[in-house]
Amino acid sequence: MSTPDTDPEKTPWLEVHSWCGKAAIGFALLATVWAFLKLRERTDLTFGALALTVLLILEPYLGGLIVDEGKDVMAAVHVPLAMALMGLAVWLPLRARKR
Repeated sequence: MSTPDTDPEKTPWLEVHSWCGKAAIGFALLATVWAFLKLRERTDLTFGALALTVLLILEPYLGGLIVDEGKDVMAAVHVPLAMALMGLAVWLPLRARKR
């Protein structure tokens, strides 16, 4: 097994990408807890936040399969899922504006 220094696939930006994903999961988890505690009557927001959290947890798993296991074919799911997550992340606050 090669070290991160000699493996061109494991660049410092990959580590940054990983840490940003972990931060996104943390914030999504906080938003989900907040939605279930304070916005209970807004089921669209509570389940939207829950979906965001679950999908954000799935996303690094797929990324790990690509990097650690060499399953490059999983990029065909990882990248479109990232685009869907961005859409959900935009939809949730726009939806929250509606009363």
